[in-house]
Amino acid sequence: MDTKIVIKNFMLIAGLLMCGASCTVSEVLHSADPEDDEDVHLTNAWYAYTSNAHYYVAANGNDTTGNGSTSKPWATLTYAINNVPDVGCEIVVKTGHYRMGTIVCRTFEKGLTIRAEVPYKTVLQVPERMSHVFSILNSKDIIIRDFELVGNPDVADDYVMQITESDQLLIKNNIIHDTAGKALIKIWKSYGELIVQGNVFYNKDRECHNIIVDVASNVSIIDNVIFHNLEATGADVLKNPLPFISIGSSMHAADKFSKDIYVSCNIFLNWEGAPEQSFLTLGGGARTSYEVDNALIENNLFICNSYAHMASPFTVNDVKNVIFRANTVTGHIDHGLTGYGINVEHGSDTLLNDNVRLYNNIYSDPTGQMGVFAGGKSNLLKNSVISNNLVFNNGRQVSDNMTYSFTLSMDRTMVMADPMLERNVTVPVLPVWNGTYGQFESGGSTIDELRKILVEKYAGFTNSSSAAIDMADATNMPKYDILHHKRDSKPDIGAYEYQK
Repeated sequence: MDTKIVIKNFMLIAGLLMCGASCTVSEVLHSADPEDDEDVHLTNAWYAYTSNAHYYVAANGNDTTGNGSTSKPWATLTYAINNVPDVGCEIVVKTGHYRMGTIVCRTFEKGLTIRAEVPYKTVLQVPERMSHVFSILNSKDIIIRDFELVGNPDVADDYVMQITESDQLLIKNNIIHDTAGKALIKIWKSYGELIVQGNVFYNKDRECHNIIVDVASNVSIIDNVIFHNLEATGADVLKNPLPFISIGSSMHAADKFSKDIYVSCNIFLNWEGAPEQSFLTLGGGARTSYEVDNALIENNLFICNSYAHMASPFTVNDVKNVIFRANTVTGHIDHGLTGYGINVEHGSDTLLNDNVRLYNNIYSDPTGQMGVFAGGKSNLLKNSVISNNLVFNNGRQVSDNMTYSFTLSMDRTMVMADPMLERNVTVPVLPVWNGTYGQFESGGSTIDELRKILVEKYAGFTNSSSAAIDMADATNMPKYDILHHKRDSKPDIGAYEYQK
């Protein structure tokens, strides 16, 4: 449902903050959950309103003579945003391909939705002499949805979307791809509620993130599909691509950091980046204070299907109060001396990563080449926990040295058996959008359909004898899985709940 997200987010993270380093996840859930049998449904007024009026932007529109009606549309989104009344209305952009840069600098009390007339049929691309499709500054209570948003892959165009000092934004159900700039989306110095939900991100150029969260709080990144598409487009694979998602702080002041971060139900695949990078990185180690405080990473699927070297699917670097739970990591990683499960680093001799916890995750390498489970040394961590994870290396031993940041022997309830996931983790066709045929190359005509195809294929159990079924520690589990199915009283380890 558009106006509800069946996931717990900021309330749960706030519970972690209040409980402190000694708090268990079950205590956090109890403190955040008003009803023991239900997750919090976000029904905030800022995106639960009903549209009271519709205004239109079209290729044949005119900002001077138009009035925003369907017969006399405006020409640009910037003009439309500045001129619509604050009554809870929608701006509908007619089907077409626009080289349009939009500046958003307005707060709404009743809310504003900006959407494509037909999902994915309206393409907004960075114009030649601008650096963003959307530049959002000091704005509030806005939804942007259903577009195909495209950078300029031949020009260093900075970001497809940059969000600065804004609050209550929902970026939903967009296909966002191909920039030669720094990132597809950057969230910068924003401390309100920001949700990036149900989008597809991919890029075919080097030295680019998909999402950057830099000095921000109360950010939810959920239900997205994120991948590299470098080799197929002739780019130089293995050079300098950066993490798919990077969360931290580029500012050196101790009070400037990212906090209260929620990353859930995303699908990461087809790493073609540098060997020292990861799908998801918290922190960067460039300062003398923590970069991330309070992050919950749950119900994500990490598909390790490419031959490119990777440090680990998940890296932490100068962070504190991080929970990584109910995720599924599957496939083979050429990871060298770093780890299959997690990579732990630090950039400051005065900091230790504090209170990092791994619960109820699946780590499955069907090739039997897992090697080292965790990268980084034990002296880079304090107050950290690993419990009730499932590790499968096709019957082969995994290196387990007490000097590592996390060791398998630390997990006294570990399950070492076959989760019965798909053995052929190759992803032969990437989910690139084909606008001509109105579908993703790997199948599915909507992002929801695409997510279900990938989850059922790579996170679903091939039969009911999976070692993950009914084996999770329920006190350290979310109540819904990656597809938002409710988990039962004996939940399954990993991102996926087997539907009995």
